[in-house]
Amino acid sequence: MRETDRSADTKHKYDDILDCPHHVSSVRPPMPLIDRAAQFAPFSALTGYEEIVKEEARLTESRTGRGGTGAVRSKFTIS
Repeated sequence: MRETDRSADTKHKYDDILDCPHHVSSVRPPMPLIDRAAQFAPFSALTGYEEIVKEEARLTESRTGRGGTGAVRSKFTIS
């Protein structure tokens, strides 16, 4: 199936629900826009990773004296 055929099928697949009214809860108040935006804000998946990289670079520079160009085995592990 070509890409254009697939998009044409999808376009009509949901035609029956496109004009349905938007649900509004009678129990919960609407979420503030700032809280909704926070759901999609970027996050750091590896907490502390940047600090470990910076510290390792600093240690490597001090061990090699070459500005961090030497290869040194890391004592840190990320799990």
